[in-house]
Amino acid sequence: MRYLLTKEEVKIPEGVEVTVKARVVTVKGPRGKLEKSFKHVAVDIRVVTMKGEKMVVIEMWFGNYKNKPVVRSVASAIQNMVDGVTKGHRCKMRAAFAHFPITLTVLNLSLIHICRCRRLLTCRSRWSPYH
Repeated sequence: MRYLLTKEEVKIPEGVEVTVKARVVTVKGPRGKLEKSFKHVAVDIRVVTMKGEKMVVIEMWFGNYKNKPVVRSVASAIQNMVDGVTKGHRCKMRAAFAHFPITLTVLNLSLIHICRCRRLLTCRSRWSPYH
């Protein structure tokens, strides 16, 4: 079964500028600029003003049941971009090991690199490459 029109809308808050050109969405806000390409998705993306409110409209014409959820995924990605330039994101990294101990070294506070992962080299198995 084909759906005639599948449509999602994302509201744009004050202080955020969204531009769309050839399915490449650029979001500018107080915390910076983000850009993402949606050229791999067959949807129509445009910025409209309705009742004095700006919003991004994502539409898909004649999509089947497998293509219909893609519209919501694109809308969620654009909403996450808007949240990122207004509120920002905070990422936490956790390191865990199950059996072999590892050693992590932070080189720079803005960029975290796993400098060294050391495995326990003392193995008693006769098939061990470290034996």
